[in-house]
Amino acid sequence: MTDIILNDDEKASIINSRKKNLSLNKYSFELSIEIENAKSIPDQVTINNYNAQIADIEKQNAVLDAEFAKLNITIPNTPPAIG
Repeated sequence: MTDIILNDDEKASIINSRKKNLSLNKYSFELSIEIENAKSIPDQVTINNYNAQIADIEKQNAVLDAEFAKLNITIPNTPPAIG
């Protein structure tokens, strides 16, 4: 079976999808930290675990950014927002 070669636009779409999922997960962990801190006695181990997960997500985003930079993608200029 022959591998299908993805073009740069397809690769960018996959990267952006992964980045969105990571952003969703990061936000979820940030919310979890806020919820944990709302307890009368927050569990610091739990908070540390959430922070470690957030740090991992940031590292994963850096990898995805590096992969995106390798692609031959031109991002169209968008006019500044009015108002």
